[in-house]
Amino acid sequence: MLTAPHHPVFATLASDAGVLRAAAVAPKNGPSFIMPSNDELRALERQARVHRAAIVGGWIGNAIGGIVLALRAAARRRAAMAELQSLDSRMLADIGISRGEIASAVAGASGVAPRIRGGSTAPSLNDDHASRAA
Repeated sequence: MLTAPHHPVFATLASDAGVLRAAAVAPKNGPSFIMPSNDELRALERQARVHRAAIVGGWIGNAIGGIVLALRAAARRRAAMAELQSLDSRMLADIGISRGEIASAVAGASGVAPRIRGGSTAPSLNDDHASRAA
C-alpha cells in the first residue's frame, strides 16, 4: 500500500507506481493496456531506492553537520572562558566584568543562555572592582 508521500520525488515515484499497478490490474476485456515488464518494474524500484538513499543521506549529513557545528561552538566557548580566566581581576575590571561573571559573559556573547546554579543574587567575592578607585 502506498502512503502519502513526504517528498516531491516520492510523489512522482508513487504516481508512477500507481499507474503501473493500475495497468497491471486492469481487466483484459476493458480498455487496452500494456503490462510493464519486469525490467521496467526493477528500473522504477532502483530509481526509488536511489532517491530514497539521497534523501536519507541528506538527513544524516545535516544531523552530523549540526553536531560538528555544536562541538566547534562549544570549543570556542571553552577557549574564551580559559582566556578570560587567565586574566587578573584588574584586567577583568577594565573590560567591565568580574571573575564571577565570566561564564555569563561568554554565554551571552555566544548566544547561549548561561546555566544558573542556585538562585543567589549576592555579589561575588571577586566583585571588588566597584569599591576601587579608577
